Amino acid sequence: MSKETKAGSIHAMLGSKLSGIRSKRVVIGNSISAADIIINDGKITNILPWGKLQSSGSQLLDVGELVVMAGIIDPHVHVNEPGRTAWEGFRTATLSAAAGGITTIVDMPLNSLPPTTTVSNFHSKLQAARGQCYVDVAFWGGVIPDNQVRVIFCCKQRDSLLLPQRYL
Repeated sequence: MSKETKAGSIHAMLGSKLSGIRSKRVVIGNSISAADIIINDGKITNILPWGKLQSSGSQLLDVGELVVMAGIIDPHVHVNEPGRTAWEGFRTATLSAAAGGITTIVDMPLNSLPPTTTVSNFHSKLQAARGQCYVDVAFWGGVIPDNQVRVIFCCKQRDSLLLPQRYL
């Protein structure tokens, strides 16, 4: 027996285990169609015509006329944590992003205290972000005159989330 959940109900909470999403407006390529989206292990595995999802014991989120589309990436976000959380921290930045359909943010390097211009400061930024992020987060690393060689070398030598952003 399938468990259908209407958008906005207590059961359609962030992070819930869904096996399908049904909408009359799904953005697929360059068109909008009514469709059922199949989810396995948190990933979209198939898209079927609306009403074709045969579920047994699975949770289906029926959002009616709400639009379902790919998430947006915002590559220019100023998360002011650590140091300036009175303005905005990871929790508020990522909750706001999620509410607006953004699934990934990339944090700019110079607004936090300390700025993300060294590997040590990058690790401070990662520590501040732990347990507070509601969307995926990547980080720009500030390349300034004092650290150009060191940051670029570090990014080439390690598997890192730190992306160089040049300020000269």
